[in-house]
Amino acid sequence: MALSEGAWYAPDKDRIDHSGCINVLTTQRPSPLAKGNPQHSNLVQVERL
Repeated sequence: MALSEGAWYAPDKDRIDHSGCINVLTTQRPSPLAKGNPQHSNLVQVERL
């Protein structure tokens, strides 16, 4: 899966983002090596709504 990034976080009343902010899929835990946001190894589950 590839996602364009850079969209602003725009949640609805249920906190579901509809603008495509990539940060809703990434963890806030720093990686052991870089001590930063691990951005190239994210596991996601995709479902049709």
